[in-house]
Amino acid sequence: MKNTFGLKKIIEKTDSAILNKKPEIQVVRNHYKKWNLGIEFSGGSSFVADDPLGINNSANYYLSTPSNSSGGTGSYTNFPSSKTRSSVAFIVGAFLEKNISPEHKISFGINYKYFSTSNKIGNKIDSAQTAYYAANSTHNYRSNFSYLELPVSLKLQLGKNKYLPVYWQFGINISQLISSNALQFKSNPSLYYNDNSLFNKTQFGFSTSISAFLFAKQKTSIAIGPYFYYGASRLAGKGLYQNKHFNFIGLRSEILFLKK
Repeated sequence: MKNTFGLKKIIEKTDSAILNKKPEIQVVRNHYKKWNLGIEFSGGSSFVADDPLGINNSANYYLSTPSNSSGGTGSYTNFPSSKTRSSVAFIVGAFLEKNISPEHKISFGINYKYFSTSNKIGNKIDSAQTAYYAANSTHNYRSNFSYLELPVSLKLQLGKNKYLPVYWQFGINISQLISSNALQFKSNPSLYYNDNSLFNKTQFGFSTSISAFLFAKQKTSIAIGPYFYYGASRLAGKGLYQNKHFNFIGLRSEILFLKK
């Protein structure tokens, strides 16, 4: 009887402990609320053209046979401008990225973008001003364009590989021209000169890339792949860059610092 009474007490205490035990709250970290920091670098070539692929843009410059015209007090010679050729370009910046679904990511960033073009020009007219003859165009001149860019992009995972995931990225880019030494062209008389007021300072464009991510399971992952940018806005309404669009093709790499 004594043992039975003791066993009954033990059972009652156990039942009471079970009933009074507070349920454990399982803390599930919200994977989609995390913003991860990343840095990116793209290097390649930029060029201007009337179409996205630059089909109508020749890589070779030319000088046609000059034409003589006479005025009231003398004569002058007209030379056409040389072709604007592709040149080096790069983009460097930082971004914040987070998952919005298991296969989708969204990111916001800020970039410094450097594009350039190249022309054949003649001798400098006056050392006190930026003007060059179009005749005897034997000198290479690189026109530099510096932009501050704000990209917004969406990434979509291609396939289900978790150890070497591949993402397709599509972005919308808004950029502001902050400096340039680009030359314009005047046909009468034939010369090159600097006038940044002819440029459309604010540019709107689209970008796309395909990247493979290395060390995707590590705290720091690295991605690399081809990158293409098309400027939807015209560079200028008149001048040497009239109705032209900037294009860029190259390789893009990024380093993403994942929060664990």
